[in-house]
Amino acid sequence: MQDNILSFIGLARRAGSVELGAEKVYEMASFGKAKMVLLADDVAGNTVNAVKNTCSRKEIPVVKAGCSKDELGPAVGFAQCGVITVTDTGFALSLAEKMGLSDVAELLKGKKAREKKRFEKKHGAQGKTAAAKRR
Repeated sequence: MQDNILSFIGLARRAGSVELGAEKVYEMASFGKAKMVLLADDVAGNTVNAVKNTCSRKEIPVVKAGCSKDELGPAVGFAQCGVITVTDTGFALSLAEKMGLSDVAELLKGKKAREKKRFEKKHGAQGKTAAAKRR
């Protein structure tokens, strides 16, 4: 199960939907781009507190990844990685469902519905195809 989750995180990284490191958490949270934050189990307490404080102000879920920095790092192409920010709502929702986090999944489903509504309001009911044709 853990390998499946780590593989999915690697897929999200290759898709450009993951940012690495605590500094990126602060940056993505301040711009409203962070959808979910994953922490390795052996991250320092100060980092955990700082990330949780930053994310709680923006209502961004912070989740323990269930693995160490040495296990999480190779999934994203590094030797070690302690903090990961997922910037795509779809990837964050799928990851929460794979991890069995139903409360986080419900929160992300609400965010996904609001994003869809904003997109449809901006681009009309036809969605992406109509927006692409207008260009």
